[in-house]
Amino acid sequence: MNRNMELSPRSVTKEPASPTNSVGENKMEVASELSSPTLHSRDSGFFERGIKTMLSIRKSQRSPNKEKGKEGTGTWKGKRRSLRFTKSCEENKTTICNGVEETIAEKIEAEPIQAKPLSVMEINELIQKRQLLEAFASVKYLEDETIAERDAEKYKDNPQEFVRKSKDVDLLYNSITNAIQSIVMRTLEHPTVEDTMLTSMVTLIAREEAAHPNTGNAACPGMDLLGTPRKWREEWKEAVNESARKRVQSIPMASKEEESSWLDLHLGFLQKHLSEDLLKIKLSVKKCYPEEYQVCDIYVEAFHNAIASHLQDLSHRPLEFNELYSLLDWVANTYHSELFLGHPDLKPEVKTENLSLLLTPADWDKLKSDYITSAKEKIKSYFGNILRLEVTEKWEKEVHPEVKENLYHSSLSFDIQTIIAEHMKISGAISKSLGTQTLELCLAELNEFLPRSSPLRAAHSFQMSPTLVKKQGKGPCIGPDTGTEQAQACSWENRRSQ
Repeated sequence: MNRNMELSPRSVTKEPASPTNSVGENKMEVASELSSPTLHSRDSGFFERGIKTMLSIRKSQRSPNKEKGKEGTGTWKGKRRSLRFTKSCEENKTTICNGVEETIAEKIEAEPIQAKPLSVMEINELIQKRQLLEAFASVKYLEDETIAERDAEKYKDNPQEFVRKSKDVDLLYNSITNAIQSIVMRTLEHPTVEDTMLTSMVTLIAREEAAHPNTGNAACPGMDLLGTPRKWREEWKEAVNESARKRVQSIPMASKEEESSWLDLHLGFLQKHLSEDLLKIKLSVKKCYPEEYQVCDIYVEAFHNAIASHLQDLSHRPLEFNELYSLLDWVANTYHSELFLGHPDLKPEVKTENLSLLLTPADWDKLKSDYITSAKEKIKSYFGNILRLEVTEKWEKEVHPEVKENLYHSSLSFDIQTIIAEHMKISGAISKSLGTQTLELCLAELNEFLPRSSPLRAAHSFQMSPTLVKKQGKGPCIGPDTGTEQAQACSWENRRSQ
């Protein structure tokens, strides 16, 4: 009870009316009477009465001083203690919420812990109203009371009563834990940042850590948790991770049936929404926490892990060539670039140097392998379509090729070179090794493509090759772009000369 009186703002900040002023005024009145010209006309007993009055006033002056001295061990000591607490709060106010309106931090830090003996229902109502500092003070009061009664062996004959009270304390602490998690989850879901709520939560965590210092002795199974650390800072960090995971999962994603470019669109939404979240954390959330929380680093790591898990799930889906390319390109060229985590607006708070790989080496290699396999089918299909167009649009219709610089010219060679160059370009942008694999694949497919075209040419008795050939002479055909001999492309020309 005395402790509460010491911490009460009224007992600390309200100054008693100074007795010195009233004593001084009385002295002046008495002195005025003594010096009055009418004094001598009064009866001789008046002077004696004046002396007695002065002695009484001096006695009353000494009495408040004695009371004041007594306060040195009580109320005044509490006042000095409260002044130190207020100074500490002012320092913490700057640390906890740098940049937030001072009135917000003042309001929170000035709130004393009122250890009120409330019922479990009353405390739970405080928790539901998010009056967490008051709720914590009352739960701590109940916890201390239960511990004291246990140590005094009050429950020796009624152990069930001790179990019930211990369980009440534990359930109330769990309710506060849930409230902390809810506040963290709402931080990014709510359109605006609730500065007061976040600052209050940080103060709550600090007070719990001070009330339950971590001694390193973990509670054993079967033991009550009275007096043990609740580790709310770890709960806060876990809530940040869960918040990031839910934010990633909430990004819109159409089905392949609804939208052929579903993965491209989804990765674009992911990039946009999470960039906005990170900017909100940098500008509005970070300032509500002490520096030791490393808020930006914690959130960036949480989002990174959530995205990595999400991309891993996507990589295990049956993806087509374009989808495989979109995923590989986003990981290699977008994620760390200025389009996302490297955006200038997020610097310097958002750091990516210490982040782990977005995809494991095994998942990355599998994606590249699937990409090469799909590219092989894609290129084979491209070459087949080119040959089919040559047959249907030119050979069957006996359309003569264009003549350039005294040479027959066909678009087939140009189309093939364009396809190979384009695939090498996009693959090499993902990784050098993937570009090399793609080139080897294209050359292998080209070697298979050239013999496939020979039977078609022979079956249609064409007068010229669809590729570049010499107009005169019987020598081999030379491709102007590559400078290599196209023996297969001139097979009909050679057979005719024989």
